[in-house]
Amino acid sequence: MKIYNYSLFLGSCLTLMSLVGMTNRAESQDLQEALRLSQSERYEDADALYKKIIKANPSNSEAYFYYGENMLLSYIADPYSNSLNDVGNESNKQFNLGISADSLNPLNHIGKGMVVLLLKNDTTAADVYFNRAESLLPKKVKKYTERDVVTLIKLGEAQLYAKEPRFKKALGYMESAKVADPNNTDIYVSTGVIYETQGDHSAAVANYNKAVYINPKLVVPLVKIGNLYMRSKNLEGARANFEKAKEIDSTYAPTYRCFGEMYSLAGLDNLSILSYRKFLELSGNNIPAKTQYLISLFKAGKYTETLSVAEEILNYDTSRNYLNRIAAYSCFDKRPTDYEKARIYIETFFKNTTPEKIIVKDYLYYGRILLKLKDTALVDRAFDELVKGYLMDTTDMNLVEDIALNAYVYKKYDIAIEMLNKKMNNKTADVKDYMNLGKAYYQSKQYDKALGAFDKVLSREPDNMQAYTWKASTYTAMDPDSKEGLAKPIYETIIRKGSENPDKYKNELYTAYSYLGSYYLFTIKPADYDKAENYYEKLISLDPDNNNWIIKGYTSLGIIYYQKKSYVQAKKYYNEVLKIDPQNQNALKTIEGLNRILDQIEVQRQLNE
Repeated sequence: MKIYNYSLFLGSCLTLMSLVGMTNRAESQDLQEALRLSQSERYEDADALYKKIIKANPSNSEAYFYYGENMLLSYIADPYSNSLNDVGNESNKQFNLGISADSLNPLNHIGKGMVVLLLKNDTTAADVYFNRAESLLPKKVKKYTERDVVTLIKLGEAQLYAKEPRFKKALGYMESAKVADPNNTDIYVSTGVIYETQGDHSAAVANYNKAVYINPKLVVPLVKIGNLYMRSKNLEGARANFEKAKEIDSTYAPTYRCFGEMYSLAGLDNLSILSYRKFLELSGNNIPAKTQYLISLFKAGKYTETLSVAEEILNYDTSRNYLNRIAAYSCFDKRPTDYEKARIYIETFFKNTTPEKIIVKDYLYYGRILLKLKDTALVDRAFDELVKGYLMDTTDMNLVEDIALNAYVYKKYDIAIEMLNKKMNNKTADVKDYMNLGKAYYQSKQYDKALGAFDKVLSREPDNMQAYTWKASTYTAMDPDSKEGLAKPIYETIIRKGSENPDKYKNELYTAYSYLGSYYLFTIKPADYDKAENYYEKLISLDPDNNNWIIKGYTSLGIIYYQKKSYVQAKKYYNEVLKIDPQNQNALKTIEGLNRILDQIEVQRQLNE
């Protein structure tokens, strides 16, 4: 299951409304506080308070919804501590309880739709729940209560849980909400998030600014504007907005996490650390807070620091097995790497987990870690783990390609072929995939299939020299003695195309000249010395700095003239070899033999006189 970019709307999905329908003021205040804890990303603390509220009043349908939503947001912020299925099932349980408490409250129906989108990406099934929620709204806008406006906001936000967010539908709900309550700041914050997720940052900022205009004391939209500046590398603009947010509410913990990330991007590590520490302090400085800090470090790519915090927590709290997962990932990704320690952590994680808590990345990291250990005894096991990851999400073609490339490198050509054919069947294969498939077929000696793959490449890119070269090599493997000359027309094509840019295609031209020179010298009967000589002369002039190629050319010319019994000319070419490499044993021995032949010829000449 892929983790999509839902993090953009963290903080906006928690509508701090004036809660209606509460049995008492204290209960309303508790729910407001739980929402604030969620908005501050203190999800575990919020969980505890939601449980308290529900225990005190099991009929509080709002509490069930926000409790379930808090679970989903916690997972989105930290997809490593739980499996998506576990979180989805548990949150769905809360939404069901909320419906049992009050079936006319639309929020829990929306929650069930959110779960369907997140777990299955089934928009049709999700719309059943969304339509049910809509049906519970008044027919006339003027009769809308505050909860009805919240319902529209939540319907809009829910569309972001889809794999491909339904932006038009989401914005339609927001426009309806604006008609009902044009000065509701939550509407503008959520609309901004929708635009931000869509990539329209200008519209996002406009809506965030509208929320601030209505209520200058709002912190969340300022932090979101700052984050947009930070992502566009405008750190000064980011800092200005974070500072405004801090002035309004110096206790809002996520602001300091953003400061930490911003200072890290600016290379100000000391200020970054201080900001993260402040984030920890405001988050309670407990294990959940440290875990949030750890996740922030991990997402920021600070793997060494992530590992340090993970090990600190694990020293006195081993109950959070997912920290072994993050420690393993960090050991793999940090520089310098520590693959041995990564293996220990990932195997500890697998030892202490259950199948439903395993995510795709666990198998992928495990497989890659085993490969990096460079132990041939672990290679088969490594690919077993990688394939397990694929089987958890057979739609991820990037993963398929990654497994195929690793399989090719480690000479597991059958796996490479199987994986690349999955991309072909998925109709997502590109030229590079067909090229790799052809090479894998070639290495496994399935030459006809290799040719088919290379022809696919050439049908899309008629000038792809790599494909011509591999196609020629395939024909050479099928016709090792060149008796049928299968590779000849391909090498002739390589020369024709490569001669247009000889500096770029030196290696391809070298191989082609060598093959055709040898073909005309050794294969055809009688030999065509003139054509062979032409190719070897081209080889000599191909690269004046490559002595090995020049020596091969002169040596081959020497062979031609030796076979033509032009021994003086042959000796001349071997002497050219010695000018480049005076210790060349082949040339020295050949010249020695040529001298004996020439001496015998001279003796015979004298006898004949």
